[in-house]
Amino acid sequence: MTSANSARHGDSRFTAAVAAVSASFLYLRSFPYSATTTAISATAATATTTAATAATTTTTATATATATATTATARHCFSASKFT
Repeated sequence: MTSANSARHGDSRFTAAVAAVSASFLYLRSFPYSATTTAISATAATATTTAATAATTTTTATATATATATTATARHCFSASKFT
Protein backbone atom coordinates (compact mmCIF):
# COMPACT_ATOMS: atom_id res chain seq x y z
CA MET A 1 0.00 0.00 0.00
CA THR A 2 1.48 3.38 -0.96
CA SER A 3 1.62 6.31 1.41
CA ALA A 4 -1.24 7.98 -0.47
CA ASN A 5 -3.36 4.86 -0.07
CA SER A 6 -2.41 4.64 3.61
CA ALA A 7 -3.66 8.16 4.17
CA ARG A 8 -6.78 7.54 2.13
CA HIS A 9 -7.65 4.41 4.08
CA GLY A 10 -7.13 6.12 7.41
CA ASP A 11 -3.88 4.50 8.55
CA SER A 12 -3.47 6.32 11.84
CA ARG A 13 0.29 5.68 12.01
CA PHE A 14 0.82 7.44 8.69
CA THR A 15 -1.45 10.31 9.67
CA ALA A 16 0.38 10.71 12.98
CA ALA A 17 3.76 10.66 11.24
CA VAL A 18 2.69 13.33 8.76
CA ALA A 19 1.32 15.46 11.59
CA ALA A 20 4.57 15.08 13.56
CA VAL A 21 6.73 16.04 10.57
CA SER A 22 4.50 19.02 9.79
CA ALA A 23 4.64 20.18 13.40
CA SER A 24 8.44 19.86 13.38
CA PHE A 25 8.75 22.01 10.27
CA LEU A 26 6.42 24.64 11.70
CA TYR A 27 8.39 24.64 14.94
CA LEU A 28 11.70 25.06 13.14
CA ARG A 29 10.34 27.82 10.92
CA SER A 30 9.28 29.76 14.02
CA PHE A 31 12.92 30.50 14.87
CA PRO A 32 14.30 33.75 13.48
CA TYR A 33 17.16 32.53 11.30
CA SER A 34 19.04 35.82 11.13
CA ALA A 35 18.84 36.37 14.89
CA THR A 36 20.18 32.88 15.50
CA THR A 37 23.11 33.28 13.12
CA THR A 38 23.85 36.72 14.55
CA ALA A 39 23.95 35.25 18.06
CA ILE A 40 26.25 32.46 16.91
CA SER A 41 28.53 34.98 15.18
CA ALA A 42 28.61 37.16 18.28
CA THR A 43 29.54 34.17 20.42
CA ALA A 44 32.34 33.25 18.03
CA ALA A 45 33.60 36.84 18.02
CA THR A 46 33.61 36.89 21.83
CA ALA A 47 35.55 33.63 21.94
CA THR A 48 38.09 35.01 19.46
CA THR A 49 38.49 38.22 21.48
CA THR A 50 38.89 36.23 24.69
CA ALA A 51 41.59 34.07 23.11
CA ALA A 52 43.40 37.13 21.76
CA THR A 53 43.25 38.80 25.17
CA ALA A 54 44.66 35.70 26.84
CA ALA A 55 47.50 35.57 24.32
CA THR A 56 48.29 39.26 24.89
CA THR A 57 48.23 38.79 28.65
CA THR A 58 50.62 35.86 28.39
CA THR A 59 52.95 37.83 26.11
CA THR A 60 52.87 40.82 28.46
CA ALA A 61 53.59 38.64 31.49
CA THR A 62 56.51 36.99 29.70
CA ALA A 63 57.91 40.37 28.63
CA THR A 64 57.57 41.73 32.16
CA ALA A 65 59.32 38.71 33.67
CA THR A 66 62.13 38.99 31.12
CA ALA A 67 62.56 42.72 31.76
CA THR A 68 62.58 42.18 35.52
CA ALA A 69 65.21 39.45 35.24
CA THR A 70 67.33 41.59 32.90
CA THR A 71 67.13 44.57 35.26
CA ALA A 72 68.08 42.42 38.25
CA THR A 73 71.05 40.98 36.36
CA ALA A 74 72.18 44.45 35.27
CA ARG A 75 71.93 45.76 38.83
CA HIS A 76 73.90 42.82 40.16
CA CYS A 77 76.66 43.27 37.56
CA PHE A 78 76.82 47.02 38.18
CA SER A 79 76.99 46.55 41.94
CA ALA A 80 79.73 43.96 41.62
CA SER A 81 81.76 46.11 39.25
CA LYS A 82 81.75 49.13 41.60
CA PHE A 83 83.75 47.29 44.21
CA THR A 84 86.36 45.56 42.07
